[in-house]
Amino acid sequence: MGESGLQTVSVRVAAAGASRTADREALVAFVAEVTRSDPALVSVQQRCPHCGAADHGRPGARVDGRPVGLGLARTSGIVVLAVGPASLGVDVERASRVTAAPLDAFTAGGAAPRGRVRTGVRGGCTSPRAGR
Repeated sequence: MGESGLQTVSVRVAAAGASRTADREALVAFVAEVTRSDPALVSVQQRCPHCGAADHGRPGARVDGRPVGLGLARTSGIVVLAVGPASLGVDVERASRVTAAPLDAFTAGGAAPRGRVRTGVRGGCTSPRAGR
């Protein structure tokens, strides 16, 4: 069990909000729902591990001071929200983009496959460690 008291990961796929702010508000509400907490006790932050900026990077949350793992991903018209006991990530793509792109996959413990490996950087991070 994580420090948050959660034992499982909860995922919600929904229609995207009208803005990124609306999606963040939906994430806060989902964290409160999953943790059975008052939304006022939920604090969501974002921090780039490469440059330290707060306008992009992996989101994190605290509920009444306890860390909670979370993820948020969006594509055209869809948002995916995830809440769990530790750091996690989610991704969502339009089916047309997935079928058009080569797929390279490997586990965290395995080596990257030879050939094309796609990496991505969200937001505007230009840190050399960000893979740009």
